[in-house]
Amino acid sequence: MDKDDLSYQRFQETGDLDDLTPELRFAYLEAKIWQEPLSPQDLAFLTSKLHDPADLIAVRAVSTLSGLDKPELQIVLDEYPKMSWDRQKLLLPFIAASGHSTAMIFLFDLLKNLSSDSKADFVILCLSKSDFPIFNMVYILVPDASDVLKRRMKALLQMLGVDYARPFISAAPMLPDPDFFADVYGKDFIQSMQVQ
Repeated sequence: MDKDDLSYQRFQETGDLDDLTPELRFAYLEAKIWQEPLSPQDLAFLTSKLHDPADLIAVRAVSTLSGLDKPELQIVLDEYPKMSWDRQKLLLPFIAASGHSTAMIFLFDLLKNLSSDSKADFVILCLSKSDFPIFNMVYILVPDASDVLKRRMKALLQMLGVDYARPFISAAPMLPDPDFFADVYGKDFIQSMQVQ
């Protein structure tokens, strides 16, 4: 009998989720989330596994938490600063893929506050692969953005490309910082979009 079998047998006898191996407990929770909210005990287990030394365990925990509603995703965001960069780097794609506005705001705050350009570049890459309304967020932030944040937002918009921006620029009654957008897409493109 392997350890999963023994673990499951103990769980059947006691009903105590702590008797399950992490793999079986993840499987149990992944089935449970479709039927009922996770308990505080379930959330505590997932939060503890965010810090597990095994990357695959941490990824499984964040994928479960980031697929839930805002309060559960907030657990991931609250734990993020307590982690090493290697672990943060594992979590960032899941945060970006969550689709929650809370995650988008969190990632833009990282862009604003990170002192490391290489870490910011990874956040930019994750944002560029997300479904977030990036142009809208940049549009809102650019008037008050620092030079560092503007440089990073330019890199993000350039990564997304002109075709991504075209519908936003043509629909905008005015651009809050025309020079910023001209630096990204070229002055001629901006003027041609605003004339239409």
